[in-house]
Amino acid sequence: MDRLSFRCAVDNRTGVVLKLQEDELLWGAWESDSHPLRELPDQAETLALAGVSRSPGTGSTEGYVVYRLDDDLQARIRIHWDVTWDGSNDLKVESADSRITVNVAGWIGNAAEESVLLTVHDDR
Repeated sequence: MDRLSFRCAVDNRTGVVLKLQEDELLWGAWESDSHPLRELPDQAETLALAGVSRSPGTGSTEGYVVYRLDDDLQARIRIHWDVTWDGSNDLKVESADSRITVNVAGWIGNAAEESVLLTVHDDR
């Protein structure tokens, strides 16, 4: 194993654009300069972010992003990931409102290359 990665696609079914409110990469690097995406269009599946770690000496790939639903500062989701060299990976997805739901598909939990699809709905 010579690389760790976390790729997160978002299927936005909220009725509005998701806008990046906050992001921090604690370990590793963004896979490209375009990640994380600043806006995720409605009714579309988009690769929102990709983090990597290229050697055990650089730690894991760990970070978080917060996306808000359009300009509503109270309606947001937070995605935190930690993909480690020992395979004890962690993913937490939280919503600021119980009526904003996020379904997670594809998470393995112990893979060197984790790839997830998050489907976001707003039932408010």
